[in-house]
Amino acid sequence: MEAFVDRHLPAVIEAMKGVSSEIERNDRDIIWGKWVAGDARYYCLINDRQTPPSEPDFVPDFIEALKNTRVFRACYWGEAKGMKVKFKNLKKNEAVYVIEGKDWAKINRLSDQLDFAPTEMKIVCILPSPIKKLTAEGKGTTLSAKIHLRAAVPLEVVITDAAGQERYRLHRSTNAAGEYQETFPVLGKTRAQITELFTGKQAKLEWDAPVPGQPLRPAADVQVFDESAIRALLKSGQRVVVVFGDSASGEEKAIARELAAKLKLEVKDETAIRRKGRYPKVFPAIREVAGKWQDLTIEVRDKERKEWDKLANWVGDPSYPPSLPDAFEADDHLMLVGTDKSSTLIQALQRASMLMRVANDYFPGKGRGFVQYAWSPFALEKDVILITGSDAAGVRKAAEKLLSLR
Repeated sequence: MEAFVDRHLPAVIEAMKGVSSEIERNDRDIIWGKWVAGDARYYCLINDRQTPPSEPDFVPDFIEALKNTRVFRACYWGEAKGMKVKFKNLKKNEAVYVIEGKDWAKINRLSDQLDFAPTEMKIVCILPSPIKKLTAEGKGTTLSAKIHLRAAVPLEVVITDAAGQERYRLHRSTNAAGEYQETFPVLGKTRAQITELFTGKQAKLEWDAPVPGQPLRPAADVQVFDESAIRALLKSGQRVVVVFGDSASGEEKAIARELAAKLKLEVKDETAIRRKGRYPKVFPAIREVAGKWQDLTIEVRDKERKEWDKLANWVGDPSYPPSLPDAFEADDHLMLVGTDKSSTLIQALQRASMLMRVANDYFPGKGRGFVQYAWSPFALEKDVILITGSDAAGVRKAAEKLLSLR
């Protein structure tokens, strides 16, 4: 890496000689970045002022090796008042606004000097001209607005129903073309008030949102999630093992074997490919042994790791108990076939909050199923295609759907 930097640094320095900063500031503690949307420019100014203390925060005495060590915090963040910031390329008709405050609740015009709270970031918005017009329209369930400038500006959107009850109060922005559009679940007489927050201009309107005339359609027997990832793995040529559960029915085993034959993949019982994770997975860097502090080597850690006996929920305490899904390990990409009742790995995956849907006896229902994708649930960079349903009939339909994705 150092050789690469040394080789290319002279060219970078030479190229930067012709670059001039768009901003002049009297203090290098104010760092900035620039973004563009439409014909407008946006600058983020961040107060990075840090004042290290002259004395240490504390001198530890709890470890023999650190008794003579003085400990400082990383930094102390400080205010930056009276900062002079000048934008070199301002044009005559441009309008400049500053969004500031730690909660960005204030909007002001740009002044000669700026005051920054510790770590505060201000957004300076330079529009091609002042905002002169804000229009809005309600059609069906869609609300739209325009500022008639090619610029992104902040909006407040308030929607009330026919009884005058407020339903939504949202902060939004126009896009680079100066337009805003959003669909809301509203019915009947609807009122909206859109406020453009730079100048306070408002657009108020009222319209009738019709009741949808299109009837609800039942979902398909099999739903597929992350189809592009599923197709990519099937076409990658990587080793994938089709797996049926340790309590799989004869029908589920047959589905897995048929699927493996058609895809030309290996098929196994999950007891042959899964193993329990070994814990603890996280160790402290040092440990006191016979009154002395010693490093924990990789060899020591591997020797002390044991397979778990009982699973638990991890809630952020210092310990790291065996929890799903990393309580199980596997060495290959897997295609899990079966129901929640028939497979330990499917049970682990469905309880790990990694899936879009979870199948059980009553959902999605008899004869229905899911085809889903999970990234690295049991091993890093070893993914899982899950073919499941509420019963064997749903699993078969899900397997047939998978075959259609090839």
